[in-house]
Amino acid sequence: MRTLGIIAEYNPIHNGHIYQIEKAKLISKADFVVVVMSGDFTQRGEPAIIDKWKRAELACRAGADLVLEMPFLFATSSAEGFAAGGVGILENLGVIDAISFGAESDNMEDLQFLATFLRDEPPEFKAILKKHLDLGLSFPKARELAVNECLGIDAGAMLKWPNNILAIEYLKHIVTMTPIAIKRTVSHGDEMLSGADTDHSSATAIRSSIRKGRVDETRRFLPENVYAFFANYKGEYGGFTENYYNALRSVILRSSPEELAQVQGMSEGIENKIKKEIRNHSNYEDFASALKSKRFTRTAIDRLMTRTLIGVRDGIEKDTSLYTRVLAFKEDAGRLLKEIRENAGIPVVTNINKHDALPPYSNYDIIASDMYNLICGCDLYGGSDYVMHPCKITESSV
Repeated sequence: MRTLGIIAEYNPIHNGHIYQIEKAKLISKADFVVVVMSGDFTQRGEPAIIDKWKRAELACRAGADLVLEMPFLFATSSAEGFAAGGVGILENLGVIDAISFGAESDNMEDLQFLATFLRDEPPEFKAILKKHLDLGLSFPKARELAVNECLGIDAGAMLKWPNNILAIEYLKHIVTMTPIAIKRTVSHGDEMLSGADTDHSSATAIRSSIRKGRVDETRRFLPENVYAFFANYKGEYGGFTENYYNALRSVILRSSPEELAQVQGMSEGIENKIKKEIRNHSNYEDFASALKSKRFTRTAIDRLMTRTLIGVRDGIEKDTSLYTRVLAFKEDAGRLLKEIRENAGIPVVTNINKHDALPPYSNYDIIASDMYNLICGCDLYGGSDYVMHPCKITESSV
C-alpha cells in the first residue's frame, strides 16, 4: 500500500487541486491520498470561506481519502511554521511514502538547492539578512535580497512566488517522504477568473465571485459537487467580514497596549498603533492597510489580527508535540486509518472528548472553531469541536 500526502487549504477545493491530486497520485503510484488541511482559519489568517468540516467532506468527495486538521497555531503561521506543522504531521503518521505540493517552479533540483541553503544558513547569508532586517524590511523581502547577494538574482527571484516559498519550506522539513512538485497552471492570488481557454482559476478569484453572489461564473472551475454545494448554500461565508471586524474590535478596545503586547507575533511597538487606529476605521480593509509597513506585510498583519482575536499569547509552547484531528475519510480508507493508528508517533484524534493528553496549544483549535461559528452565524453548540465528529464518506454518497 502506497500513500501520498498533501498539505492544503482547499478554500475551496477546485479543479487545480484535483489536477494536482491526480497527477501526483499517478507519479507516486499511490493507493491513498492523505491531506493535512488548515482548519477554520487559513495561513494568511483569514476565516475560511466555509468551515473545516464541510471543506474536508468536499475534499473527500473530490479525490482525497483522508483529511486531517492542521492545528491553528501552525495553520495560521508563516510559511516556515505552516510547513513545519504540515510536514511534521505527515512524517509522524508513519505511512506516507511521498508528499506533493504545487509551486510556480517544478525544478526540484533548484528548489532543493535553495532549501538546503536556507536550512543551513551560511554565516555570510545570516550577516546580510540581519543587515536588511536592521533597515526595517520585512523578513520575506530581507531574505529575498540576502539570497540575491549570496547566490544571484535568479535564486532570489524564486522567493518572489508564494508557492515556491512554501515548497522550499516543505523541503527543509522533509525527512523520509519523496517530494513531488507539481507546477501551478495559474498564478496564486489572481483576483480575476481565468479566461475561456482553461478550467483552472485561482482560489482567490473563485472566492471573490462566490462572495459576490456570482456562483454561476465559477462552475467550470469547480468539481460538480463543489459547485452544487455553493449554488445551494444559504449560510454566511467566512472572511474579513463586518462580523469578523466587530469581534476583533471588541477584543482590541477592551485590551490595554500592555495586554496586546503579549499576543504572539506582536513586536516593534505595533500594539500602540493598533490601539490608535482601531477607532479610526469602520472596516477591516482600511484598518489593516493603516497597520501595514515595511516590517509588517499585509499578510503578517492579517495573521497577527487573527492571533489577537483568538487570544494566542507569546511563549505558548509548540515544541514537537504535534497532534492532528480526523475531519473526514472515505469508507474504503478504513484500513489506512487502522495502519496510521498502529504506526503514528502523534495523537490522531477522532473525538477530543476522549483525549486528555493533547498539547496545551490544542485549546486554541477549539476557541478558533467557536469564534468562526460566531462570526459566520453558525450554531455554537451544534458546530462545536466537542460535538462534531469526522464525516465518513460511503461509496454511494460520493
